[in-house]
Amino acid sequence: NEKVIHEAIRKAVYSYYKKTYPAWREGLTLGAAMFGGADEIDTILPRVTNGDELDSLITYDTIYVHPAKDGVSGIGVELLIPVDEENGLGLRMTGEKVVAIGTAHEAFPVPDR
Repeated sequence: NEKVIHEAIRKAVYSYYKKTYPAWREGLTLGAAMFGGADEIDTILPRVTNGDELDSLITYDTIYVHPAKDGVSGIGVELLIPVDEENGLGLRMTGEKVVAIGTAHEAFPVPDR
């Protein structure tokens, strides 16, 4: 169900972005003060006001199909985001629900413990 999954991912990404925006903004501002590049901050870290600001910035990179648990395979999605090129953005889904989001490692399967 691609449309439902895409919308769940988009909603989770926007929510995560809004939550992490202040820390990312602070980090980029401090970096720009030391190394320059302040004019690029709003390009790679736009303020979300309309709800579509990230659509052209975020790119799907890798989709992982995890081993099935109880007959259900989870998926992991690794995304590229300009504000964090080193760590990326990743999320894990079970069915059509996002169950974890963070840096790219979140897209990897969680081993049984």
